[in-house]
This record gives sequence, C-alpha cells and structure tokens, in this order.
Amino acid sequence: MKKIFFSFLFISFLNQAQELKPNEYLAQYKKGVQLFVNNDFEKASVVLNPLLSRKYKYSSTPFALYYQALSYQRQKKSFESRLVIRQLLETYPEWKKNDEVYYLSADANFLDGYYEEGLRQLNKIESSNFKQDIFNLTNYHFSNLGLKELKYYNRQSPNSAGIALALVQKIYQISTSKEDLILSDKLINSFQLGKYVSLKSKTPKPVSEAPIQLTDNAINFGLMLPFGIEQFSISKNIKSNQYIYDYYDGMLLAIEKLISERIYINLFTFDIEKNENKINSLVKNSSIKNLDLAIGPLYLETNEIASKYFKENSIVQLHPFSNNLSLIKNDKTYLAQASFETQSMRVLEYIKTLNQAKTAAIYFGSNRKDSTFAAIYKDYLMSNGYQVIEFSKITKFDSPKLTQKPGHIFIANNDGIGNKIINALEQRKINSIAIGTSASFDKTTFVLNSKNLFLISTDYSDISNQDVIDFKKDYFSKRNTLPNSYVMQGYDVMLFFGRAYAKYGSNYKLAFETKTNIDGLTLTGFNYSAKLQDNQIVPIIKYQGGLVFK
Repeated sequence: MKKIFFSFLFISFLNQAQELKPNEYLAQYKKGVQLFVNNDFEKASVVLNPLLSRKYKYSSTPFALYYQALSYQRQKKSFESRLVIRQLLETYPEWKKNDEVYYLSADANFLDGYYEEGLRQLNKIESSNFKQDIFNLTNYHFSNLGLKELKYYNRQSPNSAGIALALVQKIYQISTSKEDLILSDKLINSFQLGKYVSLKSKTPKPVSEAPIQLTDNAINFGLMLPFGIEQFSISKNIKSNQYIYDYYDGMLLAIEKLISERIYINLFTFDIEKNENKINSLVKNSSIKNLDLAIGPLYLETNEIASKYFKENSIVQLHPFSNNLSLIKNDKTYLAQASFETQSMRVLEYIKTLNQAKTAAIYFGSNRKDSTFAAIYKDYLMSNGYQVIEFSKITKFDSPKLTQKPGHIFIANNDGIGNKIINALEQRKINSIAIGTSASFDKTTFVLNSKNLFLISTDYSDISNQDVIDFKKDYFSKRNTLPNSYVMQGYDVMLFFGRAYAKYGSNYKLAFETKTNIDGLTLTGFNYSAKLQDNQIVPIIKYQGGLVFK
C-alpha cells in the first residue's frame, strides 16, 4: 500500500507589521521560546505568530514554527497545531528535526480522532530513537477505543506494539471470549508485553450481554486514482487534481462513520495515472486479489488493463466520475454517476411532462464530453419523434443562430457559457424552456430573467436535509471549511458500498434491489435497481431565484 500524506488545508498568517531584521527576529524567537519554557503557552503563541510568515527564511524560522505548533498543542488547539505543522513540512521538507515534527503531527491527529492519518505520520519517522515514544503515544491514544476498533487498527498496523498492548488491555477488561484470550496471548508473546500486563490481576470481567459477532475480516476497498504523488506540488495539485484529494478525504470521513457502526474498511490507495507500467506491475501483486471493490482507474489506457484483471478475479469495479456506459463490460462494473444515456432518458421524460412542442435546439461546448452528451440526447429525441432544428457547438466567441422558437433548448457546455446562450436567445424573444448541465452555467454571475430554466445537477445536495446539515457542521469543525461536491461524493460512495458489503457480503447486489438511498448520505444517493449498472438517479432542479429541487 502506498503511503500518502494527505492534506488539503492551508494556513495563512496575517502579519501587517514591518518585516523584522535578522537580529530582531532572533530576539523575538528567543522571547517566545522562553515563554514556552515558562509554560505560558498562550503568550508564547502570540509572540511567535508574527515569525511564521512565509517571507522569513532564517535558520531559526523552522524552530519558530515547531515551537508554535507545540504551544498550540499544549493549549489543546490541535487543529491550529496541525496547520502550523503542515506549513513547516511544506516549507522545510528536509529539516533535520522532521522526525520530531512527524511525532507531533501524529499526536495532533490522534487528538482530533484521525487515527489513520496519525499512524501514517508515525510511519514516516526514520530514527529508532523514537521507538519507546511511539509505543507510549499509540498506547495512550488507542486505549480509549472499543474492542472492535482496536482489532481493526491492529490489523491495519500489525507491527504496532502500542496498539497491540491497548488491544490486550481491552480484552482483559471486557472480554470473556476464548478467541479473544488466545489473541491476547499471541500478542503478548509476539511483542513481549508481559511486563505491562499482570495476568493475575487482569481477570476477565463478565459482561451482561454477549458481544456482537462481527467478522474479523475487514472489507477491502482499493482506490486507484491519479494522486500525482511523484510530481507532488501544493500549487500544482490545487489546480489539477485537488478533486482527487477531496474525494479521498470524503472517503476517510465515511470510514470513521462506518467504524462507529462497527463496519471496518481497509482502504488501499494506489497512485494510478496514464502510465501503463504502474498498473501492469500492480496486477501482478497477489495482494490485490483480495479486494472486494476497486474504485478507478480513470484513464482508458490503465482501465483496460485493470478491468480485465478485475473480471478474471471477480473484483467489483466502480467508476467514480465517468458517464460512459461503454465502460460497463461485465456484471461487476458500475458507474457511480448516471450515464449520458440515462440522463438523456430522464431529461426527455421530464420534458414530456411539460407538454411542449416536439422540436428542440441543442448546444454544446468544445469539450468531448459535451459533444458526446449532446449527440446522445439528439439520438434520443429523434428516436422519440422530435425534430432538432439546430445542433451547434458554441464557444465564448459564438452565438446561437436560432431564429424560431423550439419546444425546448438543451445545453451541454462545461465552459459555463449557458448564461450567454440564454441571454442571446431571450433578446430575440425566444424564451423556450431550457434544460442543461449544471456546469453549463456560471452561477456566480447568474442573472437571468428566464423562469423556464432547469438544470441537470448530479451533485445536488439538499441543504434543508438534516443529515446534510450535520455533515457540513462536522466537516467544518474538523477542516475549518465547507465540503465541496467531491468530498461528498467520496463520503457517499464509501458509506453506500461499505454498508452494502457489510450487510450482504458477496450478495451486495441485494442492497441495490432493496433501497435506492441510505440514511446519512449527503447527495441524492444511488439506484442500481432492475439490475442496471449506472446510477439511475438524475436530479433535475429549477432555477428560480435560487435552486429548488424538482
């Protein structure tokens, strides 16, 4: 499993003061450290904060960042501490004291409940001098978890003596199970934990109810997306593949939710881009034969190799972002999104309810997905007896040529120039019903007089739904920002498929037949009923001084 340092938050320290000279900077740094030594952590933070500006590159700057992170930690401000740590690691990736920074980062993540991220930080520590410290830290934080959670993390980190001890202690506190006692003996012998556990004094306590029987085998999911780790650059990734990290973040949050439901997921991440060498090497790795579900890859070159392997090994494959129905080549391949064919059918079904003339104008952008969607919708219209009076590619330099009013207008344009098309037509007194993809419209400057505009919004989230409200509040408390649609997509996919596998195992398809939605999802859910393999849910919303679900 590739170890991925995941983070997407940024820290910005506002400093309007005049830039400090080297001797002034050093004097203020020493003052802050002295306050820290005197246990005045709040004042230390105030003094050190102006020294954290990225304009400073003095030899004492990384130490200032480190002591600021420590000061926040001592004030129980682990969120702020993690932000400073991130800045330190980004700015000084080769700093001589980074092992201490990784240790501090792990502690901060454990405090905020991000156990898997904390373990990833500990795995980066190279010095053997931290062995006892790591043992103490993991045992301290993991001792507060329940028995099932500890078993899960013991499987995730089988070499962690601290987690092993926490699990042994928990078994001796609450379990009477013969299997658990055998496991505890095995861990005691493997890690030589006898000096930490008094077997005579730790007699198993009887429990009033038998423990819930869950399988000891966690569900194995593989995430095969282009993380771009080898070319990792903060500025680059924000512009190009930040959505991958957001999607992954949503999945991690869902895993935490599933653990509270006693559902345990092993999420293996693989950095798969267009390079076929990576996927060729991966399919030879026998460990991925145990995957229950593989999400991705995204690119055609790597997907052909992967999908063949998944079929041969009966691994379910989910395409997270594609609308391409041709990717479904066997009964174990699914699209998390509705295909263009399904969207076209749902749009036409809705148009028919509006009792408009059977004529249409279709506009699309230069993006290949736009033209593909437009062509599929055109075929559906014509096969249903509709006449397409204009079918045109529209860019920011073009205008529709339409002169007569059609029954409706269809727009598929990821360039956000749907506004321009509608306004141009309304100036010609053509105010037909218009329906288009949400990406066709720039909603930040959305000023339209039209009352007949409908949007295909596959990432629609009902802001009045209590589950959505609770999720956003929780996300904001942890990340200090609101989740975007990719975060919610990752969250929903993990929650939906994790529950399906936990309840039905290899008969996961039963979940598709019995429910079209699951409590706690943040978007509109999933529907694979009638043995269909692309998501059948296509939200169509009306623009009317805001977005109103239809």
